[in-house]
Amino acid sequence: MPDIRPTAATVAALLRSRTRDEYGDDTGEFDATTDPTLAEVEELITTAVDLVTPRLGPIPLTDADPEPFVAMATAIAALRTGLLIEQARADDIQPGQHPYASLLGEYNAAVRDWDVAVAPYLLKFGAITITTATGDA
Repeated sequence: MPDIRPTAATVAALLRSRTRDEYGDDTGEFDATTDPTLAEVEELITTAVDLVTPRLGPIPLTDADPEPFVAMATAIAALRTGLLIEQARADDIQPGQHPYASLLGEYNAAVRDWDVAVAPYLLKFGAITITTATGDA
């Protein structure tokens, strides 16, 4: 079963403003000096995968490589992680400058793209179950 867990580096690429250390320097990644920390991001990735797995449903079985669907689902999980991070830090940003709305738009567009992409395959070939971050299906 495919795993759709994004890496912390993938999430960091979406949220460059969150990869700054206590001195304001851009580390380019989450670590113990960023807010959120790497440990916090890893926990939020697990939560995001658990949240998106039921929404996305199974990855289609195809006569071709399922990797494009796995990559698409992983990107959706990364966007969901970004939403969780920004939602928790809403007080950090001035009104009208919060990236949450932009991320939400990207997430919703990605989910719509997923629905359009998988529908023909699910009808024709069936599906395989996505593995959640906790290992449950």
